[in-house]
Amino acid sequence: MVLDHFHYFWEGTPDWFSYLGRIVASIFFFLLVEGFWHTRNRWRYLGRLISGGIIMSLGSGLLNHFLPAPVLININIFWPLALSVALMIAFEALKENNFNLLALFSLPIIVCLFFFVEGSWMLLGVTLIFYFTRQRWSVLFPVFVFWALAWQIIFWKIGFSGNANYQWLMIFSLPLLWLYNGQRGKSAPALKYFFYLFYPLHIWIIYLIGLKWWY
Repeated sequence: MVLDHFHYFWEGTPDWFSYLGRIVASIFFFLLVEGFWHTRNRWRYLGRLISGGIIMSLGSGLLNHFLPAPVLININIFWPLALSVALMIAFEALKENNFNLLALFSLPIIVCLFFFVEGSWMLLGVTLIFYFTRQRWSVLFPVFVFWALAWQIIFWKIGFSGNANYQWLMIFSLPLLWLYNGQRGKSAPALKYFFYLFYPLHIWIIYLIGLKWWY
């Protein structure tokens, strides 16, 4: 992930830095879905992600405004993660009550919002795959590979460049996901909140260092 962001903000870094980023994103969303099942409070889980998204949006906005660079900070993984949790909460609500009006009303809105966040509907599909095929590896593997290759073809057809040219590399996350034993990991507070701090801070630092790169 860190190397991927070096490639994103620093001109001239090798493309293989971003190859790893295609693998890491899939792992994030797999662990997000697993965390959804293991967390004690799904609404607090969602709240933490929304808080992270707001804080990062504000911090990135300030940097973009006062210290602009040719490549601005327009990535924020907290938003697609938060939307994914909101989506799963709605699905679970419908399992309990098929006529839950709040869930029925929320689902199309959440799906539409994915279009405006990092990863767009590609990450929406990744979330749905991990959610609906959970613990069914014989289904997850082929569906995930199909989804990755389908988006690669779409990117080629519409002429996307950059990271889109090797989005298919996300399939190499599958062997790592298969190693997961299905059990909840350690839940020490420091470890629990590490990602919420590390993700925005490392992007901001890379961006600030990159200002000297550009100027």
